[in-house]
Amino acid sequence: MRTISKALLCATTIALLGGSGVAAQASDGWTAADLAQFRTNMTDAGIDRATQDVLENKLRSQQLLDSMRDVAPIRTFTEDSPTTHRTVSVYPDGSRSWTEAEVAASADESSKSRSAVTKCGTSGAWRVNCRVDISDLVSSAWFVVDYKAAAPSQVRDFRGAGCQILGGSCTVSGKIERATQNGAGPAWAYLNYSVYTWSQISASGQFGIRVANGSLSTY
Repeated sequence: MRTISKALLCATTIALLGGSGVAAQASDGWTAADLAQFRTNMTDAGIDRATQDVLENKLRSQQLLDSMRDVAPIRTFTEDSPTTHRTVSVYPDGSRSWTEAEVAASADESSKSRSAVTKCGTSGAWRVNCRVDISDLVSSAWFVVDYKAAAPSQVRDFRGAGCQILGGSCTVSGKIERATQNGAGPAWAYLNYSVYTWSQISASGQFGIRVANGSLSTY
């Protein structure tokens, strides 16, 4: 869930990708570092070069990407590995956003370090230290939680919330909305985030994790 202020009709993502100093900005708001980072983000997200060109031109003409507006995705797919479950949304203009939950196949696997990534460990029936992320091409936010999928499904110990946006600042707040699955719904924790840029443009949204009937999902 993501809401965007009307001011975002201005040069939103230019600001989000902005460099550290206004003096370094070109007339359209971009620096060479901005463009390089944006290209890296798109490549890492699996976006082909032709679509990258379209998206870059869109931003440089001060238009928002569909992934940052209230636009329905045209396709959603999942990518699973032994340690992650990622849900990717693809939008009409080719931009993408994704939510990722870190999960571990075993206690042995979770004990192996991987740089700057918090991974689920196992403690009895619980998955612990699970980092949940949401990202798009210019920003990211995250929190850490423990969960138990086996009945009764539960979520506990919301912690480690944070966010990051290039060229701006952000704030987060969140909590466990429902600790144990019941008739009202799944066990559920969420994070609200707001981002601000040097041009006073703002955006906000929410994402979370739900656990019910032996399975985990993110939104």
